[in-house]
Amino acid sequence: MATAVSPTRGHASGVVGPPELRAPRPTGTLRRDVSIAAAISSIGQEGSFETPDRLEATAMKLPTNESTIDRVLRIVLGLAVAAVSLAGAIVAPWLYVAWVVAAILVVTGIVGFCPLYAIFRLSTKSRAH
Repeated sequence: MATAVSPTRGHASGVVGPPELRAPRPTGTLRRDVSIAAAISSIGQEGSFETPDRLEATAMKLPTNESTIDRVLRIVLGLAVAAVSLAGAIVAPWLYVAWVVAAILVVTGIVGFCPLYAIFRLSTKSRAH
């Protein structure tokens, strides 16, 4: 028994819309023999492109451009701004600005990288490190 398909009700595959607007079905065969588990298990094997040594060498590390004193001051000031805003000394809309500034100070203090320092090519870190 043939099934009549309405352009507005959908196709037998469940795709809704007129036939001319539907994406064409892919042709060819799909490789089902490669799985994520097989790809993960091949990491680090001989002849493999990504070896553990190579993975460690290509790990991304942010360069630090803040000295220890700068980092401590940022964390202390960030926590102080957060405490003052929690105490109710700052009201909206400045409250939101204070929270953003506090978060930026604490995060950059913990990470040791300041994007503004990087933009202006500044650093408070000594060259010896």
